[in-house]
Parts: sequence; structure tokens; C-alpha cells
Amino acid sequence: MSAAVRLRGWWRSERLRTDRIPLLGALFCLVVPLIPASAVLPGPLRGQGSPARLLAIAMLLVVLWHFVGRRRSGPPQSLKPGAVLLVLFLVLQLFTYFMGAFSPGNAEIEANKDRIAVATVMYAFVALYIITRVTHSRQQRYLIGALLTGLTWAMCVGVLQGVVGLDIRNLFVPPGLISSVPDTEIIARGAAVRVVGTSSHAIEFVVLSAATIPLALHMSRFARTTRRRRWAIFSVAVACLALPLAVSRTGLLALLAAFAVYCVGQSVRFLLNAVVIGGVVAATYRLVYPGPIASLISSVLDAGQDDSITTRTDDYSWVGRMFAERPWVGMGLGGNPYPEYQILDNQWLQAVVQGGVVGVAALTLFVFAGFAGLAVALHRSTTPRARDEAYALGASFAAVTVSMVTFDLLVFQQVSALLFILYGLLWTRVAPVRSDPPSPRHEGSARLGVSNRPKAREY
Repeated sequence: MSAAVRLRGWWRSERLRTDRIPLLGALFCLVVPLIPASAVLPGPLRGQGSPARLLAIAMLLVVLWHFVGRRRSGPPQSLKPGAVLLVLFLVLQLFTYFMGAFSPGNAEIEANKDRIAVATVMYAFVALYIITRVTHSRQQRYLIGALLTGLTWAMCVGVLQGVVGLDIRNLFVPPGLISSVPDTEIIARGAAVRVVGTSSHAIEFVVLSAATIPLALHMSRFARTTRRRRWAIFSVAVACLALPLAVSRTGLLALLAAFAVYCVGQSVRFLLNAVVIGGVVAATYRLVYPGPIASLISSVLDAGQDDSITTRTDDYSWVGRMFAERPWVGMGLGGNPYPEYQILDNQWLQAVVQGGVVGVAALTLFVFAGFAGLAVALHRSTTPRARDEAYALGASFAAVTVSMVTFDLLVFQQVSALLFILYGLLWTRVAPVRSDPPSPRHEGSARLGVSNRPKAREY
């Protein structure tokens, strides 16, 4: 049976109507890493005309209709803690934006304020869409599968860039869209080039790589079919292959954070297997393709003399002066764009300058709320699959949030969207679907350190 026939059968199936797949959410998860971040509609919209931003606007309208325009015949629904915390974060961010109107800058500064505020609102509503629309486990699996598919494609593009040594992002811009950036040479570090995949920067790409690994590892162990498990194994392999190609210390930091969270829920045998397999893979990589690994090791050992490190530390005194001038609300959300101001390469320092005490409180609240969602998801988990899924989502969220100390994360489209997608998935209240067949007996796989002793039926 051809793929087209299977797709038509799935589209017309009763199961699809029963699942009520949040199509906008699944499409957003797929499109964000799949289409180059520079691809936009021709016209005056510029960055706001990217497919991801347009989908985010559609999700915003759906959420507003759900809360405002829809008539409810039943009893009112209870408030969702994740949504409440996210709305509070958004209110604090918009408060700094509106307060920044009292200290206007030039046209470029004001335009950047508007861009960052619009992006923050749209991504917050993406998370709200996921929290409100995803109600059962199969919907959640559709979103994770779409996200992993898009991330795997981005990793493949990055590997291809490393092979040819050229910026080939514009080759993957879909018809009808244009690239907002010209073809450029990939920047080199040491003996290797720094690939960017479909992202705007090598650091953004390497954070996506680190966030892909725990999600793909979970799917490789708990997917319900052999084909999906093999696809997830391929995703793990290509993400591990792509991560060193960016030659970024941020990738190592993000990977360590992801592993630290994911390993909490694993057995000692799994951890030993992971260390051994990881060591073998790293040694093989070093022998077969030594350039990226050697450059990455050199960048870590020589970090004290690296201009990218000294530039970051030199910013502290400037940030201190800006905080002393505007301690409570800063310059306003998005109020210090480059080149009018310095590149801080640190989202927390950006929060200090742009939002002062209020901005730092908003960012702290968001990070805390994400890990609170992980705790709630673990508390509600009734099966090994659900528990491992929560750890995988939390590990990816940790990989993204820890990178806030190394670059201004919320300026970049793909990693910002991923951050809010993960937040929404962590806070979804999903119910098991009893029409699902039980998972294979060997799910989790004994060779990965998960026991095969009898357990309750999973749905």
C-alpha cells in the first residue's frame, strides 16, 4: 500500500475524528524547525511573516475564541495552573514593554520593542493553545512526533552543511517564500566550520540538537511500533552527529543539563550503558571526523583566552550601570537592540537591562513554572511510559533554559518557539486513551536498563 493511500485512509478514519488532533499545534511543531528561520512571506511583514509566526497568530485567535467568544453550556472549567503562571509571566513582560514607552528611543529601538513584544505574546499563546487543546495522551504524542520529525530534518540539514562546508539554508526555502538573509559563508572555529542547520545561528542550532536527544531517546524506547522506534533511533544518531558540528560550548552545557534531568528517572544499568555507548560514539567520532571534536575541546580548554568569553564578562559593568539607572522596569522589553547597544549573549542580562527587577522576576517565574510542570507531570504519571515522557520533556526544557546564560535566547525564533512548546507539553493534563493497544512487552528494552517484569496494562 502506497504512502498516499495510507495517508488518505488515515485522514478519513474514524480514529482521526475521535482523536480531535490539534492540527494547528502539530503543524506549528513541525514547521518551526523544518522551514529555515529566515524564510518569510514577501512584503513588509519581514520577520513577522514567517510561517511559524502566522501559525502562532492563528493559535492565538483559537485560544481567544475558546475563552471569549465560545458559549459554554456546561459548568465552568477549573483554572489550569500552568496557564495562570504563563499569563502572569506575559503580564509582567508586557508591563515592562508599556513602561518602556515613557523612555522612547530612535525608530530602530521602538521597532525592536514592538517586534519582541509581538513575538512574546504569540509564543505565549502557543503554549496556552497546547495547554487548553491537548486533552489526552494520543494528542500529546502527535505533537511530540511532529516536533521530533521537524527537529530531525533540521539536524540532517546541519550534517549536510558540515559535509559540504557551505550555507545551504536557502535551498530549503519553500516556494512562495523568500529568505530574509543572503547566502553567507559558514563561520569557522578552529579546524571546523560551525553549521547552523535551518536556524539563524550555530548556538541556536546546537541547543536544538541537545533538546532533540532526550525526546528521540524516549521515542526509541517507548514508541508503539518498530518503524517509529527505528525512526527515533535514527533521530538520536543524527542529533548526536550534528551537535559537535556547531563547535559550541553551549551544546555541551545544554546536553549535560538534559542528561542530568533525564537520568534521574533511569536505572543504574541504563546510566552505565549510556556512559559506555556515549564514550564509544565520541571516540569513534574523534577518529573518523576529528576536526569538530578537536575544535570543541580546544574551545573548552582555551575558554579563558577566547574573545567570546571575555566579551561576555566585559558586559557586566555596563549592565550594572544600566540597572542602576533603571532598576525596576529597565529600558522596556526589547529596548536595547544591536547595534545601538551591546550584544549581551545572555538572556538573564537582557532581562536586567530590558526589564529590571520586573523582567528578571518574569523570567524566573517562567523557568520555575516549567519545572513545576515537570513535577506535576511526574506526580500524575501512572505508567513507566508517561513517567519517562515527562522526564524527556523536562530534559529538553532544561537544555533550552540553561542556554539562557550563554546567549540571548528569546531573540531567536526556533529556540524560543521550542521553549514555549515544551512548556505547554509539560503542563498538559492528558488522560489515557483506552482504545490504544498495549505497548510492546519489550518497550523500554532490557538492553537499555529497563526491567521486563510484569506491569500494569498501559494505554
